[in-house]
Amino acid sequence: MCVDPVPSRVELARALGADEAVTPEAAARLADSAEVVFETAGADATTKQAFALARPGGAVVQVGWPGSNVVPLDVASFLAKELDYLSVNRYANAFPTAIRWLADGRVRAEGIVTHRFELARIGEAFRFAHEHRDRVVKVLVLNE
Repeated sequence: MCVDPVPSRVELARALGADEAVTPEAAARLADSAEVVFETAGADATTKQAFALARPGGAVVQVGWPGSNVVPLDVASFLAKELDYLSVNRYANAFPTAIRWLADGRVRAEGIVTHRFELARIGEAFRFAHEHRDRVVKVLVLNE
């Protein structure tokens, strides 16, 4: 399942095999449906929404750093659903697993890298990613 505010990314998630891909506005219909929710956007709103998407007995994994240090949480719902709340400090120790999953096909990466820049153009790459969020999924900077 993928939730993204950019419609082209929603379509890409579907093309890459997501069972469900919706905008945040449409995500309410998916409430209580996910066994594990990974919040990767690092936004206050998506952190809050992650708890609504998790099904009873499920888990929320916080990967993204929210914009503020304190995010409102409906504690009654959190307790009633008996959710687990876990954190991952970005990508610590994740590279070997990610490389293995890419190599064995568990993760399909084609289509995720939407733009490539040479290392000498790294400043341009960052500006492009920031200014064209509607067109960018991942920008790859190559050191060749």
